[in-house]
Amino acid sequence: MSFVITCCMILFLKTLQQSLDIRFTEANIRSAAVLTFGNVLFLSLLCIVIDGVRRKFMVERPVRRIVPGAEKLMQGDFSARIEPYHGINERSGFDTIKFGGNDDPQFRQVMIGATGGGVCTIVIGMAIHMIWRATKNLKKE
Repeated sequence: MSFVITCCMILFLKTLQQSLDIRFTEANIRSAAVLTFGNVLFLSLLCIVIDGVRRKFMVERPVRRIVPGAEKLMQGDFSARIEPYHGINERSGFDTIKFGGNDDPQFRQVMIGATGGGVCTIVIGMAIHMIWRATKNLKKE
């Protein structure tokens, strides 16, 4: 992913430089690098906080509900039960996965294939567009 982002940034900067007919100096690059580093640092810290909150509610809270029942099972008490946890929604989606209420295996297979085909088409279209754009920009030089 980093490679793809780096290639996109190089292409963007090269196109920007050619279209505005400017030259990047060390001072310009240094100030942009400091600003970009600060932005990446801020966004990384934000993602850490969001992931911590997500982990607290999506992992730690359900595990705390499961541990007492699991300990009883390990001690040999097979009458222990753990109540299903659905959170805010009545149905969390983990207990049943259906496509529009249709549980036909053939329909599921067709939907999975169609979704994969759609994603592949989008990715290939983006790749062709990037190659076309890069070739066009290289011919300008």
